[in-house]
Amino acid sequence: VSVRVPHRVMYKLALLLVFATVVASINPRLKVHRRHDVRHKLFQYSQAGFFPGNPEASNPIDKMRNIEDGEYIANITFGTPAQTFSLIMDTGSANVWASGTNCDDKGCSKMHKFAYGKSSTFHNLHEPFLLVYGTGYCYGHLANDSVGVDDVTIKAQGIGVASVVAAFFEKVPDVDGIFGMGLSAIAEPPTLISPLTDMVKQGEVTAEMFGVYLDSKNDENSEITWGTIDKTKYTGELQTAPYIPFPISVMYYMTGWSKMEVNGKKVAGFDCGIECLAVVDTGTSAIVGPAPTIKKINDMLNISKDCSNKNSLPPVKLTIDFREWEIPSKVYVIEQDKQCTSGFIGTPIYQGFWIFGDPFLRTVYTVFDNKNKRFHFGKSVGPSQL
Repeated sequence: VSVRVPHRVMYKLALLLVFATVVASINPRLKVHRRHDVRHKLFQYSQAGFFPGNPEASNPIDKMRNIEDGEYIANITFGTPAQTFSLIMDTGSANVWASGTNCDDKGCSKMHKFAYGKSSTFHNLHEPFLLVYGTGYCYGHLANDSVGVDDVTIKAQGIGVASVVAAFFEKVPDVDGIFGMGLSAIAEPPTLISPLTDMVKQGEVTAEMFGVYLDSKNDENSEITWGTIDKTKYTGELQTAPYIPFPISVMYYMTGWSKMEVNGKKVAGFDCGIECLAVVDTGTSAIVGPAPTIKKINDMLNISKDCSNKNSLPPVKLTIDFREWEIPSKVYVIEQDKQCTSGFIGTPIYQGFWIFGDPFLRTVYTVFDNKNKRFHFGKSVGPSQL
């Protein structure tokens, strides 16, 4: 925990900032911008009129592996013939990349590398890209190639082939790169077409949206359903909430929220004014907020490092548009090597919004409805709710 959670939080916070001066000193050419049973049921639900779209679409389902509540990874293929990579599925960024065979530094030493010279559908765009992280950066060149998502092949998808990868990736197990699912506005470059948009254009999904279900077990129960939702992964009614523009346009998957309570008590001094903001992010393994507020939350929780009280700790409640979402201790307490830490992490670099990472998403089944620029939230049926 002391390694994985802070590193992932640091690099995600950095992705949400502008690093133009850093980039200019590295390379003046670069432009950095802010940045079949189940399937049959899904088909029936989409046809019911909730999310109208292409009735012939196959709506792929990506199964994800949960790595100790630290990363959610899916098998994605690049190229023809297909080469398989384990990528972090990340709604907080918008670039799809893997390390290439020309990457020989420490950061990619444990990664499977994309042999792009062996792909008959690979097209080098001869344009460099640079993604800046809190602990380093990822550098390489942009290309188009076939990308495999479940049993669907996205043709000529924009990807990055990394030749230099930050050293901290060596500490992240079983990861070959990142599959960014964010909006194109935060992509490098922002003209890059997202995999979801390409799937819509190529008729592979019923609508420009996807549902995310995160399980707490270290197996492959977690999933992303592209183009529709899985009614079996939530209970009750879905709550709809709009994407919030920030600062002036919709760039991130950002929701408004208004209140936080620990065991029925308000967090002292916590006040966002009319509305708080939060980016909903599968690629961050914690709930991140301003350090002073997070300290008060963790003081109220008082999690024992030896995990002796992990099952008796109170829930934390978040309110989104007057509906409360309760996050139980079995979700927000992160246990590794028989030591427990909090899934609430503070940052001194507060930019006016929180990050609702994996503890939130293990509690709340979340639909990212890009066509209508809104979320649909439902109570997850995962082990966290049993």
